[in-house]
Amino acid sequence: MRRRQVAFIGFLGSLAVMGVLLSFVGIERIGQALSAANPQLVGLVAAFGLAQVAAWGLSLRTVLGSLGVSVSRPKGIALYASAMFANNVTPFGQAGGEPVTAYVINRVTDTRYESALAAIATVDAAHIFTSISIAVFGAVLTVTVFSPNRKLTQVVLAVFGIAALLTALAGIGLRYRRSILERIESPIQRGLHRLGEALPAAASRFLQAARKRYVAFRADLGRVASNRVTLVTALGFSSAGWLFEVGALAVALWGLGGPVPLATLLIVIPVGKLAGFMPLPGGFGSIEATLVALLVATTPVDSGLATAAVLLHRAATYWLPTLLGGGVSLTLGARARLD
Repeated sequence: MRRRQVAFIGFLGSLAVMGVLLSFVGIERIGQALSAANPQLVGLVAAFGLAQVAAWGLSLRTVLGSLGVSVSRPKGIALYASAMFANNVTPFGQAGGEPVTAYVINRVTDTRYESALAAIATVDAAHIFTSISIAVFGAVLTVTVFSPNRKLTQVVLAVFGIAALLTALAGIGLRYRRSILERIESPIQRGLHRLGEALPAAASRFLQAARKRYVAFRADLGRVASNRVTLVTALGFSSAGWLFEVGALAVALWGLGGPVPLATLLIVIPVGKLAGFMPLPGGFGSIEATLVALLVATTPVDSGLATAAVLLHRAATYWLPTLLGGGVSLTLGARARLD
């Protein structure tokens, strides 16, 4: 099936989910909530969305710099805007958009494809780490400062559980990474070697080239991982991006007259983004529904106001970067062809 057909089916699924959400909440209730919005604060929501793109673009620029790829701040931000466009129009979010983004970086910066893939994969991994850290911070703040209700307590416990599990897995992976890689790679290499002997010469050369690219990809990941300054800086920009996204939802709620404790939003945003792993383009539909459900369950905000705030928030953090990134992708692609 062609990519366009897959994307089209994904958007149909997203529209179906959004249709169910809007029907369940009620278009009239959402409209009433939006009619009370403060125009200045709505504009501020958009500013937070653009700030998130800028912060994450600087994170990508930092990682590329550690691989010897020098790009200016505007170009780094433009490249990440293009990455967000790819992530937002392909199923499974980052997993679907990374290869496309790596291709754009490869063409624009004239670097190796595997280096570009290592850079964007590192940035995405940083986003996962920082989102969990922010959720844990919000959970600790909630249980120590506020009096969470039963459902918010359940979400907090789930966050602690996920964080503990991922920390344990990361610790095991780091400690036994060499033996794990050997056990995984050795049988694969033997299988590829036998397959190469059985296939025609052209196919065998293709497998050898793919293996060399994988080795180069691993080496580039190792170069980034060994540079602590790069990692700390990239994580800092990544954290700033998440905080800008939290700020976008906080301002949207504030502008609609439904303020929510910031600590709760520090939990809601990362947990809600887990729905982005659904096979929908950029989590469109699934993330909105999850965020609304979390806000209604854990805060006094009603479903109409929660949905209106989430729609404003997603307009700034999903639709605005998608439109911006689409324009950037066309511009970068045209320049790459001219070069």
